[in-house]
Amino acid sequence: MRLVSVFILFSLLLLIASANKYFLYIFNIPIHYSLFVVENNNVWVDQKVIDIIKKRVDIKVDVRHFDKSKGKYLLNGICSDNNDKLVFRKNSETNIIDVNTLKAYNDAGKDERYKKDNYSATQTQSQYKVLEVKYFKLHYTNHQLGLILSGLLDNYYENIMNFFEFKYGEILNLGYKVPIYLAPTDDVYRSYNLVPDWSSGSLVFDFWRPTPSFVIYAHERDSFLIQRVLPHEITHLIIALYWKENALDYRTRFIQEGVAQYNEYRLLTGLEEIVVHPSIKIGFENLLYPVLDSKDSVKIFYENSLAFTSFLICRYGKFKYIQFIRKNRDSLDIVRNLNDVYLFTKFYDQDKVIKKIEDEWNYFIKNYNPTPLK
Repeated sequence: MRLVSVFILFSLLLLIASANKYFLYIFNIPIHYSLFVVENNNVWVDQKVIDIIKKRVDIKVDVRHFDKSKGKYLLNGICSDNNDKLVFRKNSETNIIDVNTLKAYNDAGKDERYKKDNYSATQTQSQYKVLEVKYFKLHYTNHQLGLILSGLLDNYYENIMNFFEFKYGEILNLGYKVPIYLAPTDDVYRSYNLVPDWSSGSLVFDFWRPTPSFVIYAHERDSFLIQRVLPHEITHLIIALYWKENALDYRTRFIQEGVAQYNEYRLLTGLEEIVVHPSIKIGFENLLYPVLDSKDSVKIFYENSLAFTSFLICRYGKFKYIQFIRKNRDSLDIVRNLNDVYLFTKFYDQDKVIKKIEDEWNYFIKNYNPTPLK
């Protein structure tokens, strides 16, 4: 029987709750939520955002667009005054606001990388646009998303490779660009092969074909698509390319889900060390052998997987964490691998190691303040 491994993002744990419903991109660069405010149809931005635009484009900024009480500029007003150079788009379906040059917007329609494709990933006949970048082949329908992701997908891949300190010769060379399908509707997403309808994104892969198969699926209208879903699934991809068949083992799931979420927040916040504690802590053995029989149990499992990754990285440093990741490529004795790297006990005894892990994790929770993510 052909084995297929499906890694799913059940629900994104929304640890970041800002007053902004929207996400802002300037020339495909994400702008920190503290630098802008959305009020109805207006977008107010700090001077720093105006400076970013001015570095790229020579624009006029009329004083009438500055609100002294807010200390901010009206971005859509400035773009309107400079509509021969800038394009402003606010999309309520994706919750994305982006500003790009008029040239970039027009060129995207002519770029050979942007092609139309009638190929259906499933039985649903949807017409996709196709964008090819260095590592991925993106299938999408929303032009705004395609333009933004054209500059981000490869950056995500290379950033996460650097996080793991992997060399390209160490990972499986697929010989093709990994396809990413962005579903325009819930019905299309549910029709994708092997993707549960309650997930937000999935990496589906199969090592038992003559050429291993990898594909990423996600919701095009998910407001966290760019910021969290794609970095999460790309992390799964890179781990699978490095661990190969060991990535199929159920005991490694908490490691994979933990570091995938950690990379979400690392890329979102720009911080390398992020302290996260679970709202309901479960024992380490429940991470190794989880029982995921309800939405609550899955949510708690994801929270604890992230928290355990945070514990290892913030308590002992990333260097040791990367050693641990490398250990699991050659051996699936997770507890022994942990003890080999972190020396929880001098002589190996599984029960004693697990008890020491619990003690150290509890100490971390009590003595390390969580990173403010709001």
